[in-house]
Amino acid sequence: MVEYAGSRAGARPVRGFEYQHKVGALYAVRHLIRDGEGVLVPEGLDDITVEDLSPAIYAQVKSRADPDGSFERSEFRDYLRTAWENQVAREDERPGAQVHLVLDRAVKGLGLEVGSFTLDAAEIDDRLDALLRDALNEIDVDIQNAYTRTTVSIEPDPIDSAIALLASEPGALDLPDVSAMEAHLIADRVATVASLNHDPDKEPSSVTRTDLRARLDRFRGMIDPTVVQEPLRSGVCEALRLTTPVPNAAFYEGVAVVPGHLAAGIV
Repeated sequence: MVEYAGSRAGARPVRGFEYQHKVGALYAVRHLIRDGEGVLVPEGLDDITVEDLSPAIYAQVKSRADPDGSFERSEFRDYLRTAWENQVAREDERPGAQVHLVLDRAVKGLGLEVGSFTLDAAEIDDRLDALLRDALNEIDVDIQNAYTRTTVSIEPDPIDSAIALLASEPGALDLPDVSAMEAHLIADRVATVASLNHDPDKEPSSVTRTDLRARLDRFRGMIDPTVVQEPLRSGVCEALRLTTPVPNAAFYEGVAVVPGHLAAGIV
């Protein structure tokens, strides 16, 4: 076990890239599919960029291998400074662009557990606020302007957020897990395009609305809802939903097992 634990160095960056691709899928669903605007460039001028949008979005995506704990204040300060150093370098060509920081967990001193807020609307303790202001002063950035243009998102599971958006889209198939398969299909596309952007001498590859719509249409065209739903309508079987937890303190005393017990991690 000790030998195995000491050999995880290769797995950590894989987890980081997988998280980044899932965030890319969420941004693609949110902007390209739901809002119908923008072009997504993974591994472009930033981890994730949404161009052809006013204002454009440049996102830094950060995750940690340690399953427990929060980001330290100093880590968050360094992320913000790097993000704004990048934006200062491109401000003349892309004025007013939005800076996004997407994290897989909370930050100490930042009153945000899950969700998205601009920094000027977030609850920041005095210690963290002082660190952020010092970091921005070092690169000569107007602090209030930076706070207004910086969005922080805590996204423990961006794929779940993408699934929810896809499931609420007009024309979505009302079938268990179809939206989940669509979200993973989009994440796979983001990963493929990111791998194409390894060469700095080539024009960046991107994920477009037309491309995603065509892929979703092909996928949905392979599914016949009437065939899938008939056993449900006739009562032959019922949908197995593993996403809604059903906690039960008396479970181990003997109760009938339902799918929600699996979702709650009891079984």
